Amino acid sequence: MRDLMNMTFQVYRKTRVPDSIGGFTETEEHTHSVVGFLSIRNVMAKERNKADQMEAEVTHDFYCMPDQDIKRNDVLEHAGTRYRIVNVRPAYDAISGTLHHLECEAEEVQEE
Repeated sequence: MRDLMNMTFQVYRKTRVPDSIGGFTETEEHTHSVVGFLSIRNVMAKERNKADQMEAEVTHDFYCMPDQDIKRNDVLEHAGTRYRIVNVRPAYDAISGTLHHLECEAEEVQEE
């Protein structure tokens, strides 16, 4: 499986920045890169109307080694397409019980 994890993704994280009136504003910043593998999970896309625009939501599975810095709500970008990480699950080796890799569910949202 390690051989399949050969795609480089740019990681964007939301950070809170103080505004000038005592509150905070969330901004999305490029923080680092991760190496992994993305596969499409659901070929059937859900469509919904949001703000008078049609969006298609497609889910993917993202796999990476456990030393990669990936968190829920991170946004990955690869080849101009963005994917939001919905959850991160550790996958353990069945025999040794050691952490083998991370499995993440990702959402790709495309506007028409």
